[in-house]
Amino acid sequence: MKFAAIDIGSNSIHLIIVEIYPDGHYIVVDRAKDMVGLARNTLANGFLSDEAIARGLECLKTFQKMCQAHEVTGIEAVATSAVREALNGKHFIQQAKERTGIDIRVVSGKEEAMLIYKGARDHIDWCGRRGLIVDIGGGSVEFIVGDATKADAVMSIPLGVRRLSEQFLETDPPKRSELKRLKHHITAELASLEELVAQHHIDFVIGTSGTLTKLARTAARREGRPFERTHGLWTSLQELKEMARALSGLREAERASFYGVGQKRTDTIVAGAQLMKYALRAVGHDSYVACEYALRDGIVADFISRASQKISGAAPHMRKRSVQTVLNRFNTYGNHPRTVARLSLELFDPLQSFDGNDETTRELLAYAALLHAAGRA
Repeated sequence: MKFAAIDIGSNSIHLIIVEIYPDGHYIVVDRAKDMVGLARNTLANGFLSDEAIARGLECLKTFQKMCQAHEVTGIEAVATSAVREALNGKHFIQQAKERTGIDIRVVSGKEEAMLIYKGARDHIDWCGRRGLIVDIGGGSVEFIVGDATKADAVMSIPLGVRRLSEQFLETDPPKRSELKRLKHHITAELASLEELVAQHHIDFVIGTSGTLTKLARTAARREGRPFERTHGLWTSLQELKEMARALSGLREAERASFYGVGQKRTDTIVAGAQLMKYALRAVGHDSYVACEYALRDGIVADFISRASQKISGAAPHMRKRSVQTVLNRFNTYGNHPRTVARLSLELFDPLQSFDGNDETTRELLAYAALLHAAGRA
Protein backbone atom coordinates (compact mmCIF):
# COMPACT_ATOMS: atom_id res chain seq x y z
CA MET A 1 0.00 0.00 0.00
CA LYS A 2 1.04 3.62 -0.45
CA PHE A 3 0.91 5.91 2.55
CA ALA A 4 1.59 9.64 2.99
CA ALA A 5 2.78 11.43 6.13
CA ILE A 6 2.47 15.22 6.42
CA ASP A 7 4.37 17.13 9.11
CA ILE A 8 2.84 20.60 9.62
CA GLY A 9 5.55 22.43 11.53
CA SER A 10 5.98 26.01 12.62
CA ASN A 11 8.49 26.74 9.85
CA SER A 12 7.96 24.06 7.21
CA ILE A 13 5.36 21.60 5.99
CA HIS A 14 6.85 18.27 4.91
CA LEU A 15 5.37 15.46 2.85
CA ILE A 16 6.74 11.94 2.51
CA ILE A 17 5.05 9.25 0.40
CA VAL A 18 6.09 5.65 1.01
CA GLU A 19 5.24 2.25 -0.39
CA ILE A 20 4.75 -0.29 2.40
CA TYR A 21 5.34 -3.97 1.68
CA PRO A 22 3.54 -6.90 3.35
CA ASP A 23 6.51 -7.66 5.65
CA GLY A 24 6.39 -4.11 7.01
CA HIS A 25 9.42 -2.59 5.28
CA TYR A 26 8.93 0.49 3.09
CA ILE A 27 10.65 2.62 0.48
CA VAL A 28 10.21 6.35 -0.11
CA VAL A 29 8.65 7.08 -3.49
CA ASP A 30 8.32 10.87 -3.22
CA ARG A 31 8.87 13.73 -0.83
CA ALA A 32 8.33 17.50 -0.75
CA LYS A 33 8.84 20.48 1.54
CA ASP A 34 7.59 24.04 1.63
CA MET A 35 8.83 26.59 4.16
CA VAL A 36 5.38 28.08 4.70
CA GLY A 37 6.23 29.84 7.96
CA LEU A 38 2.95 29.24 9.80
CA ALA A 39 4.48 30.59 13.01
CA ARG A 40 5.56 33.89 11.45
CA ASN A 41 4.14 36.57 13.77
CA THR A 42 1.88 33.87 15.24
CA LEU A 43 3.65 32.79 18.42
CA ALA A 44 3.72 36.35 19.73
CA ASN A 45 0.08 37.32 19.18
CA GLY A 46 -1.51 33.86 19.40
CA PHE A 47 -3.20 33.89 15.98
CA LEU A 48 -2.31 32.35 12.64
CA SER A 49 -2.36 35.23 10.19
CA ASP A 50 -4.63 35.15 7.16
CA GLU A 51 -1.52 35.09 4.98
CA ALA A 52 -0.05 32.13 6.88
CA ILE A 53 -3.32 30.21 6.64
CA ALA A 54 -3.49 30.88 2.90
CA ARG A 55 0.11 29.69 2.41
CA GLY A 56 -0.56 26.58 4.48
CA LEU A 57 -3.74 25.68 2.58
CA GLU A 58 -2.06 26.20 -0.78
CA CYS A 59 0.75 23.89 0.27
CA LEU A 60 -1.68 21.22 1.47
CA LYS A 61 -3.58 21.43 -1.82
CA THR A 62 -0.35 20.74 -3.70
CA PHE A 63 0.51 17.83 -1.41
CA GLN A 64 -3.01 16.40 -1.78
CA LYS A 65 -2.61 16.42 -5.59
CA MET A 66 0.72 14.62 -5.24
CA CYS A 67 -0.97 11.97 -3.11
CA GLN A 68 -3.66 11.54 -5.75
CA ALA A 69 -1.07 11.18 -8.48
CA HIS A 70 0.66 8.42 -6.49
CA GLU A 71 -2.68 6.74 -5.70
CA VAL A 72 -2.05 6.96 -1.98
CA THR A 73 -4.53 4.96 0.09
CA GLY A 74 -3.85 6.56 3.49
CA ILE A 75 -2.81 10.02 4.66
CA GLU A 76 -1.90 11.13 8.18
CA ALA A 77 -1.18 14.80 8.90
CA VAL A 78 0.24 15.99 12.21
CA ALA A 79 0.44 19.64 13.36
CA THR A 80 2.82 20.88 16.04
CA SER A 81 3.56 24.08 17.96
CA ALA A 82 2.19 26.81 15.67
CA VAL A 83 -1.24 25.23 15.21
CA ARG A 84 -1.23 23.82 18.74
CA GLU A 85 -0.82 27.25 20.32
CA ALA A 86 -2.84 29.37 17.89
CA LEU A 87 -6.25 30.48 19.12
CA ASN A 88 -7.56 30.03 15.58
CA GLY A 89 -5.79 26.72 15.02
CA LYS A 90 -9.14 24.90 14.81
CA HIS A 91 -10.19 27.25 12.02
CA PHE A 92 -7.09 26.28 10.01
CA ILE A 93 -7.79 22.57 10.60
CA GLN A 94 -11.40 22.99 9.49
CA GLN A 95 -10.39 24.89 6.35
CA ALA A 96 -7.83 22.21 5.50
CA LYS A 97 -10.48 19.52 5.81
CA GLU A 98 -13.01 21.39 3.67
CA ARG A 99 -10.58 22.39 0.90
CA THR A 100 -8.28 19.37 0.72
CA GLY A 101 -10.03 16.54 2.55
CA ILE A 102 -6.98 16.13 4.81
CA ASP A 103 -7.65 15.49 8.51
CA ILE A 104 -5.06 17.18 10.73
CA ARG A 105 -4.22 15.81 14.15
CA VAL A 106 -2.66 18.23 16.64
CA VAL A 107 -0.11 16.56 18.91
CA SER A 108 1.26 17.64 22.27
CA GLY A 109 4.94 18.40 22.77
CA LYS A 110 5.57 14.96 24.30
CA GLU A 111 3.67 13.19 21.51
CA GLU A 112 5.73 15.15 19.01
CA ALA A 113 8.93 14.06 20.76
CA MET A 114 7.91 10.39 20.68
CA LEU A 115 7.16 10.57 16.95
CA ILE A 116 10.58 12.16 16.36
CA TYR A 117 12.19 9.31 18.29
CA LYS A 118 10.31 6.67 16.29
CA GLY A 119 11.36 8.34 13.04
CA ALA A 120 15.03 8.69 13.95
CA ARG A 121 15.60 5.50 15.96
CA ASP A 122 16.11 3.07 13.07
CA HIS A 123 18.49 5.41 11.25
CA ILE A 124 20.95 6.07 14.09
CA ASP A 125 24.14 4.07 14.67
CA TRP A 126 23.54 3.42 18.37
CA CYS A 127 26.27 0.77 18.76
CA GLY A 128 24.95 -0.08 22.22
CA ARG A 129 25.09 3.56 23.33
CA ARG A 130 22.51 5.95 24.76
CA GLY A 131 21.82 9.24 23.02
CA LEU A 132 20.06 12.56 23.35
CA ILE A 133 17.98 13.49 20.31
CA VAL A 134 17.50 17.25 19.81
CA ASP A 135 14.89 18.54 17.37
CA ILE A 136 14.72 22.34 17.05
CA GLY A 137 11.50 23.55 15.47
CA GLY A 138 10.06 26.99 14.91
CA GLY A 139 8.00 27.06 18.09
CA SER A 140 9.53 24.45 20.38
CA VAL A 141 12.52 22.19 20.86
CA GLU A 142 12.12 18.51 21.71
CA PHE A 143 14.62 16.43 23.68
CA ILE A 144 14.52 12.63 23.82
CA VAL A 145 16.85 10.43 25.87
CA GLY A 146 16.95 6.82 24.71
CA ASP A 147 18.69 4.02 22.88
CA ALA A 148 17.97 1.61 20.04
CA THR A 149 15.14 -0.08 21.94
CA LYS A 150 13.22 2.62 23.80
CA ALA A 151 12.91 6.28 24.78
CA ASP A 152 13.50 6.71 28.51
CA ALA A 153 12.56 10.38 28.81
CA VAL A 154 11.08 13.10 26.59
CA MET A 155 10.83 16.84 27.07
CA SER A 156 9.40 19.73 25.05
CA ILE A 157 10.47 23.34 25.75
CA PRO A 158 9.09 26.45 23.98
CA LEU A 159 12.47 27.49 22.55
CA GLY A 160 11.79 27.31 18.80
CA VAL A 161 13.98 29.39 16.51
CA ARG A 162 11.15 31.54 15.19
CA ARG A 163 9.87 32.20 18.68
CA LEU A 164 13.34 33.19 19.87
CA SER A 165 14.10 35.31 16.80
CA GLU A 166 10.88 37.31 17.05
CA GLN A 167 11.14 37.71 20.82
CA PHE A 168 14.80 38.71 21.17
CA LEU A 169 16.51 39.51 17.85
CA GLU A 170 14.79 42.70 16.77
CA THR A 171 17.60 44.55 14.96
CA ASP A 172 19.59 43.57 11.87
CA PRO A 173 22.22 42.45 12.69
CA PRO A 174 21.27 41.76 16.33
CA LYS A 175 22.76 43.98 19.00
CA ARG A 176 25.05 42.58 21.68
CA SER A 177 22.41 43.38 24.30
CA GLU A 178 19.84 41.30 22.37
CA LEU A 179 22.21 38.34 22.16
CA LYS A 180 22.87 38.65 25.87
CA ARG A 181 19.15 38.57 26.70
CA LEU A 182 18.74 35.62 24.35
CA LYS A 183 21.53 33.75 26.15
CA HIS A 184 20.02 34.37 29.59
CA HIS A 185 16.59 33.19 28.42
CA ILE A 186 17.90 30.03 26.75
CA THR A 187 20.15 29.01 29.65
CA ALA A 188 17.34 29.55 32.15
CA GLU A 189 14.93 27.44 30.10
CA LEU A 190 17.53 24.70 29.66
CA ALA A 191 17.88 24.18 33.41
CA SER A 192 15.24 21.45 33.19
CA LEU A 193 17.29 19.73 30.46
CA GLU A 194 20.34 19.70 32.72
CA GLU A 195 18.24 18.02 35.42
CA LEU A 196 17.00 15.44 32.91
CA VAL A 197 20.49 14.56 31.69
CA ALA A 198 21.74 14.32 35.28
CA GLN A 199 19.25 11.48 35.77
CA HIS A 200 19.96 9.72 32.45
CA HIS A 201 23.51 9.14 31.21
CA ILE A 202 24.02 9.93 27.51
CA ASP A 203 26.96 9.01 25.28
CA PHE A 204 26.30 11.26 22.28
CA VAL A 205 23.93 13.91 20.88
CA ILE A 206 21.84 13.66 17.69
CA GLY A 207 20.36 16.65 15.84
CA THR A 208 17.28 15.88 13.72
CA SER A 209 15.67 19.14 12.62
CA GLY A 210 16.11 21.23 9.48
CA THR A 211 17.93 23.89 11.50
CA LEU A 212 20.50 21.39 12.80
CA THR A 213 21.06 19.61 9.49
CA LYS A 214 21.53 23.02 7.84
CA LEU A 215 24.08 24.01 10.50
CA ALA A 216 25.90 20.69 10.00
CA ARG A 217 26.20 21.29 6.24
CA THR A 218 27.26 24.90 6.77
CA ALA A 219 29.95 23.91 9.27
CA ALA A 220 31.32 21.21 6.93
CA ARG A 221 31.54 23.67 4.01
CA ARG A 222 33.13 26.31 6.22
CA GLU A 223 35.78 23.85 7.45
CA GLY A 224 36.34 22.42 3.96
CA ARG A 225 35.26 18.95 5.05
CA PRO A 226 33.96 16.90 2.08
CA PHE A 227 30.62 15.14 2.52
CA GLU A 228 28.27 13.18 0.28
CA ARG A 229 25.17 13.50 2.45
CA THR A 230 24.09 15.37 5.55
CA HIS A 231 23.03 12.29 7.50
CA GLY A 232 25.87 11.30 9.81
CA LEU A 233 27.78 14.61 9.65
CA TRP A 234 29.43 15.55 12.94
CA THR A 235 29.54 19.19 14.08
CA SER A 236 31.68 20.28 17.01
CA LEU A 237 30.78 22.75 19.72
CA GLN A 238 33.76 24.85 18.64
CA GLU A 239 32.40 25.04 15.08
CA LEU A 240 29.00 26.07 16.45
CA LYS A 241 30.58 28.83 18.54
CA GLU A 242 32.45 30.20 15.53
CA MET A 243 29.39 30.05 13.27
CA ALA A 244 27.16 31.64 15.90
CA ARG A 245 29.62 34.50 16.26
CA ALA A 246 30.01 34.99 12.50
CA LEU A 247 26.29 34.75 11.68
CA SER A 248 25.25 37.16 14.43
CA GLY A 249 27.60 39.77 12.95
CA LEU A 250 26.00 39.61 9.49
CA ARG A 251 22.90 41.30 8.19
CA GLU A 252 20.04 39.00 7.26
CA ALA A 253 20.60 39.57 3.54
CA GLU A 254 24.27 38.61 3.92
CA ARG A 255 23.60 35.33 5.80
CA ALA A 256 22.14 33.63 2.72
CA SER A 257 25.57 33.40 1.09
CA PHE A 258 27.32 32.25 4.29
CA TYR A 259 28.57 28.80 3.21
CA GLY A 260 25.23 27.74 1.79
CA VAL A 261 22.82 28.89 4.52
CA GLY A 262 20.35 29.91 1.81
CA GLN A 263 17.58 32.49 1.73
CA LYS A 264 14.91 30.54 3.61
CA ARG A 265 16.69 30.33 6.99
CA THR A 266 18.36 33.71 7.19
CA ASP A 267 15.88 35.01 9.77
CA THR A 268 16.18 32.06 12.18
CA ILE A 269 19.68 30.58 11.73
CA VAL A 270 21.27 32.89 14.33
CA ALA A 271 18.86 31.76 17.04
CA GLY A 272 19.36 28.14 15.96
CA ALA A 273 23.15 28.29 16.26
CA GLN A 274 22.95 30.01 19.64
CA LEU A 275 20.38 27.53 20.96
CA MET A 276 22.33 24.41 19.98
CA LYS A 277 25.53 25.90 21.33
CA TYR A 278 23.98 26.37 24.77
CA ALA A 279 22.20 23.00 24.60
CA LEU A 280 25.51 21.18 24.07
CA ARG A 281 27.02 23.11 26.94
CA ALA A 282 24.07 22.23 29.17
CA VAL A 283 24.49 18.50 28.59
CA GLY A 284 28.28 18.54 28.71
CA HIS A 285 28.99 17.34 25.16
CA ASP A 286 31.25 18.87 22.53
CA SER A 287 29.55 17.75 19.30
CA TYR A 288 26.40 16.41 17.67
CA VAL A 289 25.69 14.13 14.71
CA ALA A 290 23.09 15.09 12.10
CA CYS A 291 20.14 12.80 11.42
CA GLU A 292 17.86 13.50 8.45
CA TYR A 293 14.98 11.41 9.80
CA ALA A 294 12.47 12.89 12.22
CA LEU A 295 8.77 13.56 12.73
CA ARG A 296 7.42 12.67 9.27
CA ASP A 297 9.35 9.39 9.35
CA GLY A 298 7.96 8.79 12.83
CA ILE A 299 4.42 9.14 11.49
CA VAL A 300 5.21 6.37 8.99
CA ALA A 301 6.79 4.11 11.62
CA ASP A 302 3.89 4.71 14.01
CA PHE A 303 1.36 3.92 11.28
CA ILE A 304 3.10 0.66 10.39
CA SER A 305 3.18 -0.46 14.02
CA ARG A 306 -0.52 0.35 14.48
CA ALA A 307 -1.65 -1.07 11.15
CA SER A 308 0.44 -4.24 11.24
CA GLN A 309 -2.55 -6.53 10.68
CA LYS A 310 -3.75 -4.43 7.77
CA ILE A 311 -0.43 -4.72 5.98
CA SER A 312 0.10 -8.36 6.97
CA GLY A 313 3.02 -8.02 9.34
CA ALA A 314 4.55 -5.69 11.89
CA ALA A 315 7.57 -3.57 11.02
CA PRO A 316 10.72 -5.71 11.38
CA HIS A 317 14.06 -4.60 12.71
CA MET A 318 15.73 -1.86 10.67
CA ARG A 319 18.53 -4.16 9.50
CA LYS A 320 16.09 -6.69 8.06
CA ARG A 321 14.08 -3.88 6.49
CA SER A 322 17.20 -2.43 4.87
CA VAL A 323 18.24 -5.81 3.46
CA GLN A 324 14.77 -6.37 2.03
CA THR A 325 14.80 -2.91 0.45
CA VAL A 326 18.14 -3.52 -1.29
CA LEU A 327 17.08 -7.01 -2.38
CA ASN A 328 13.79 -5.74 -3.83
CA ARG A 329 15.49 -2.91 -5.65
CA PHE A 330 18.63 -4.57 -7.04
CA ASN A 331 17.92 -8.30 -7.21
CA THR A 332 18.25 -9.51 -10.82
CA TYR A 333 18.42 -13.22 -9.99
CA GLY A 334 14.84 -14.01 -8.93
CA ASN A 335 14.71 -16.62 -6.15
CA HIS A 336 18.39 -17.55 -6.43
CA PRO A 337 19.59 -15.38 -3.47
CA ARG A 338 16.95 -16.88 -1.20
CA THR A 339 17.99 -20.37 -2.28
CA VAL A 340 21.61 -19.53 -1.44
CA ALA A 341 20.49 -18.20 1.96
CA ARG A 342 18.47 -21.34 2.70
CA LEU A 343 21.33 -23.68 1.80
CA SER A 344 23.83 -21.59 3.75
CA LEU A 345 21.73 -21.83 6.89
CA GLU A 346 21.20 -25.56 6.38
CA LEU A 347 24.99 -25.93 6.40
CA PHE A 348 25.48 -23.54 9.31
CA ASP A 349 22.90 -24.88 11.76
CA PRO A 350 24.50 -28.33 12.37
CA LEU A 351 27.86 -26.63 13.00
CA GLN A 352 26.47 -24.56 15.89
CA SER A 353 26.66 -27.63 18.14
CA PHE A 354 30.46 -27.32 17.97
CA ASP A 355 30.62 -23.62 18.76
CA GLY A 356 27.47 -22.81 20.74
CA ASN A 357 24.35 -20.93 19.62
CA ASP A 358 25.35 -17.80 17.70
CA GLU A 359 22.22 -16.08 16.42
CA THR A 360 24.10 -12.91 15.39
CA THR A 361 26.43 -14.82 13.06
CA ARG A 362 23.48 -16.78 11.68
CA GLU A 363 21.60 -13.56 10.95
CA LEU A 364 24.58 -11.95 9.22
CA LEU A 365 25.17 -15.09 7.15
CA ALA A 366 21.58 -15.00 5.91
CA TYR A 367 21.82 -11.33 4.95
CA ALA A 368 25.18 -11.84 3.23
CA ALA A 369 23.71 -14.68 1.18
CA LEU A 370 20.69 -12.59 0.19
CA LEU A 371 22.82 -9.64 -0.90
CA HIS A 372 25.88 -11.40 -2.33
CA ALA A 373 24.93 -10.67 -5.96
CA ALA A 374 23.11 -7.34 -5.53
CA GLY A 375 26.18 -5.38 -6.59
CA ARG A 376 25.94 -6.78 -10.11
CA ALA A 377 22.93 -4.55 -10.72
